[in-house]
Amino acid sequence: MLFKKVSIIGVGLIGGSLGMAIRKKKIAARVIGIGRRRSSISKALKLGAIDEATLDLKKGLKGSDLVIISAPTGLVADKIKESVRHINKPAIIIDVASVKERIVARAEKIIRGRKGLCFIGTHPMAGSDETGVSMARPDLFDGAVCIITPTKYTNAAALNKIKKLWQAAGSKIKIMSTKEHDLSVSKVSHLPHLIAYALCSSCVGKDISLAGP
Repeated sequence: MLFKKVSIIGVGLIGGSLGMAIRKKKIAARVIGIGRRRSSISKALKLGAIDEATLDLKKGLKGSDLVIISAPTGLVADKIKESVRHINKPAIIIDVASVKERIVARAEKIIRGRKGLCFIGTHPMAGSDETGVSMARPDLFDGAVCIITPTKYTNAAALNKIKKLWQAAGSKIKIMSTKEHDLSVSKVSHLPHLIAYALCSSCVGKDISLAGP
């Protein structure tokens, strides 16, 4: 067992799937889900993605030794800033966002000088066209690449634990710099999505009704 208590902020598709994998493979003793809406966090509890659910960030983070930020990319840094005020013991913080350079730089600036805290950027290359915890499943990361982006400030022991976390969840690990990650992912993921959206937006009127899923 790698961790005693894991707190997941944002229990949707990725956060929920990771929670399921952690529970199924006994990577942690307890998994706490922290959300903004009672309905969604209760659904995560019912589906077995977490052991406990709360809307109270302070309560959810108390005693955690791993904090997973599974929020929309634009909110990740703010969630880290908010969270560090309530983490009351040495802990590792990770995110799962698809952009790394700016998030990691800001995160390390936020935790600088806070003894016992370490941030590590991670990005599992897994997902679905569906969203929400209802689509979560414990095998989502099986065989998928998880990119980890350590920096010169990253604690070696913490990095090793996060590698083991993702490997236990089923992922293949790839270590990259934040800059290298963002350039590569923009080519294989962001640009294709942008082109797909542009093609869809060109379909107007009745044409769109002919499109498949």
